[in-house]
Amino acid sequence: MRNNPIIQLPIDMSGLPKLVELNLSFCLIHYISDGFFSLPAIEDLNLSYNHLTTIPSSIVNLSTLQHLNLDGNQLPALPFSVLGLAKLQTLQIKNNFTSKKLWSEYSSKSPMSLKDMCAKLVLDFEVEYHPTVQMS
Repeated sequence: MRNNPIIQLPIDMSGLPKLVELNLSFCLIHYISDGFFSLPAIEDLNLSYNHLTTIPSSIVNLSTLQHLNLDGNQLPALPFSVLGLAKLQTLQIKNNFTSKKLWSEYSSKSPMSLKDMCAKLVLDFEVEYHPTVQMS
């Protein structure tokens, strides 16, 4: 489906239980709904060079995902839930609006897992955790 003028994706993809690879690169996709991430067998997902500005946290539902390509979108960050993709082997996010500090300093050295990169970033910048207090 690469290089098609697709603007909107189906809300629910659960009707494709055997789909292993999906290439939606170079389309015109602006938005992905939570239901899109209901592909139980997907291993390779290419959403590169679209117009995505956010990735829903429901991406964690892609428990079989091994390769994710998000190059060339307009993503300022990835959802924390990406760390829950246990089988993810490759993550491509160049040419986005993500923090250059994270990718230039940490990905050019010895290979690290995404979890290790995030942990190192937190330690290096002494990021503090402040839980949100809700008042009733």
